[in-house]
Amino acid sequence: MRISNVLKTALAPLVAFASAQTIEQTLTAALPAGKAYNLSTLQSLITESSLGKDEFTRVGGLLGGGTVFAPTDASFAATVALNGGNPIPFVAQVLLYHISTKLVDTAYLQANKLSFIPTLLGNNSLASVPSQVIKVEANLPNVTVSGLIPVEVIDTIVASNGVIHVVDGVLLPPSNVSTILTNLNALNDATLSFKQLASALDSQNLTTIVNTASPITIFAPTDSAFFAVANAVPAATLTKMLKSVLTYHVIGDAVAYQPSSGSYKTLQGESITVVNSGGSIKINGSNASFLSSGAIVVLSNGVVHVIDTVLVPPTIAASLGSNTLAPASPSGTTKAPAAGASSTGAAAPPTAKPGNAARSVAGTAAGILGAVAAAVLVLA
Repeated sequence: MRISNVLKTALAPLVAFASAQTIEQTLTAALPAGKAYNLSTLQSLITESSLGKDEFTRVGGLLGGGTVFAPTDASFAATVALNGGNPIPFVAQVLLYHISTKLVDTAYLQANKLSFIPTLLGNNSLASVPSQVIKVEANLPNVTVSGLIPVEVIDTIVASNGVIHVVDGVLLPPSNVSTILTNLNALNDATLSFKQLASALDSQNLTTIVNTASPITIFAPTDSAFFAVANAVPAATLTKMLKSVLTYHVIGDAVAYQPSSGSYKTLQGESITVVNSGGSIKINGSNASFLSSGAIVVLSNGVVHVIDTVLVPPTIAASLGSNTLAPASPSGTTKAPAAGASSTGAAAPPTAKPGNAARSVAGTAAGILGAVAAAVLVLA
């Protein structure tokens, strides 16, 4: 299951039409007749009265070429509704997250099924991540673009100096890992639940570290993976090794959006081995693997890769007999620990009821939107 499937709408085909105008001219002109969407809200935001003189000059000066992801009027209305009817916070920074100097045209999308595009939204307090990125997944004619939540490209306008992709949602800048885990856990989706990981990070006083370390790459085991550990390792042993195991899942000096084959030193001090074979990625041999490209989540300070197995440092593996523990069953048959005996020492979360993942996520989305205000305070 893809994380993006939790929130995104149905796929829409990528259609393109050409304009002899520049990106800036196209965004301020009337749309051709017959379009099923409007961009008047975006046009009204790219004004001096909306942004203020300084921000208007800044944003306008950055529309000189490259790629713009343009939310429709309906997208803006939905985002405002999720924010309780209040305006989108830090709108200038949010707009910058929709602009890239990189040309992401049809030729690029044909050659790159998965890519991470730097935007003009920077993060000055995180010097090692100078540009906040968006994830672009191309399965032409369908294209999904993700920041904090995924949106779909529904139309494309080829301008004289770049390309405008019309999208069906507002791209919200990424947040830190604890915010991401909190909002995913609120969905109560058993397949993509990280309550054990969140609890473990808190219990070992690691939450602040993973939220602020930069750059950072985190390999995040699902709850099912942690339950497999609880079934295989005595509770006392697990408690003793927990901090070492958790920090073994964190690369603290690199953002590996698409890690290449090689050895990566972790915060724990020992290294993991990654084998990338045509996009199929394995960690420490053939046991631990990434779930899918949809299970890659961008952070304000790096990236999270969801994995199906808990990794074990080599120094601990000797006593356990392996440097990974059995991957969680894809059929969901991994046995959860008895109540009060979860992998973190806390009671195992209740089993998700069918349909919970498909329920309305308006409340969770509102929480995500509220987090934008905190997230972009450090973005400039």
